[in-house]
Amino acid sequence: MNKWLLVPMFVSIGIIIVNKYIWVETEEFFRFGVETGEVLFTLATSFLAAYIFYLIDIWYPSKGKQNILKERLSNPLNKVLLNMIAPIIGILNMSESEVKLDKIITLSKDELDKLLTTIDIYNDENPKYLFDPWRKENVLEYLFSFLTKSNTIIDQINKLPNVDFDLLILLDKIQYCDYKSVLEEQLYLYPIAKQGGTSGAVLLSGLPEYISLFKELNEYMESNKIDITFVNIPIIKQMSK
Repeated sequence: MNKWLLVPMFVSIGIIIVNKYIWVETEEFFRFGVETGEVLFTLATSFLAAYIFYLIDIWYPSKGKQNILKERLSNPLNKVLLNMIAPIIGILNMSESEVKLDKIITLSKDELDKLLTTIDIYNDENPKYLFDPWRKENVLEYLFSFLTKSNTIIDQINKLPNVDFDLLILLDKIQYCDYKSVLEEQLYLYPIAKQGGTSGAVLLSGLPEYISLFKELNEYMESNKIDITFVNIPIIKQMSK
C-alpha cells in the first residue's frame, strides 16, 4: 500500500469530523465559510469513498496475488542464488585458504586475484562441489555448467505473470553480465590453448560483478520478504559457519 495515501485519508477524516461535529453550530469565520466547508466536506467524503474502493477492489486482491507470486518465486530464485554462488565457493576453496560464504561477497579484486591465480581453468579438474562426482569436466566447464543452469531458471522466471519490473531488470543483468561473456570466450579458446593452460585470473574481468549481482539478488529477496532457503542446504550451511 502507498503510505502517502494515508496522509490525505487522515486529513479527510479530520475535515469530516470538524465540519459535521465540532463546528456544526459555530458561526462562520469568513465570508463564504459555510460554502467552503461544504466543498471541503464533499471532497473529503469523495476521497474516503475512493480510498475504500481502492482497498477493497484493488489493493487487497493484488496483495493476495503478490503473496502467491512470492511463494512461486522463492524456489526458482533460491536455485538461481545457489547456482551463482556454489561454483564460486568450489573454485575458491581449491586454494589452500578456505573461504566462507559471507567472506566471498566482501572479497576485494586483489584478494580474488590471489585466490584465482592458483587455478588453471583448462587443466584443473572441477572441485566436485555440489556437482556430480563422476563428471570429469575441468574448472571452466564446471563454472559454465552452473551458469547455464542459472540462466535456464531465469528464463522460466521471466515467463511468470506480473513479475516485479525491478526483479526482471536485475535478472537480466545476471543473465547477460560480463562473467558470462568471459566464460564463453574461454570456452571458445579452450580447444586451441588448453595445452598451455590458463590462470583463473582471467575471470577477474567478470567475477567481481557477478558476486555483486548475487549480493544484490539476495538483498532484493530480503527486502521483498521472499524466503531465502538455499542457505539451509547442509553443505552451504557448513560454509556459512
